[in-house]
Formats: sequence, C-alpha cells, structure tokens
Amino acid sequence: MTTTHHSPFSEIRDADRQLTLFVVATSALAACGTLIAGMLFAMGAGA
Repeated sequence: MTTTHHSPFSEIRDADRQLTLFVVATSALAACGTLIAGMLFAMGAGA
C-alpha cells in the first residue's frame, strides 16, 4: 500500500528515527573522544 500523504504515525516514526540517529551519532563521537583521550594519556604516561 503506497500512499503519498504522511500519517501522524509515520511522522512520529520519522521523528523517532531522527532522535535515534542523533543519539547514535552522539554516543559514537563520545566513544571516539574517550578513545583518543585514553590513547593520548597512555602515550603521555609512557613517554
């Protein structure tokens, strides 16, 4: 069933998907930042 109009349910799903992508991107950036900080700290402590 293909309809061109957006139902409130699909709009809610779209907003929820955007929120999920935002959370995933934020957590990925935080993980990368923590990993880089840990590597720099380990290199600084080892030097």
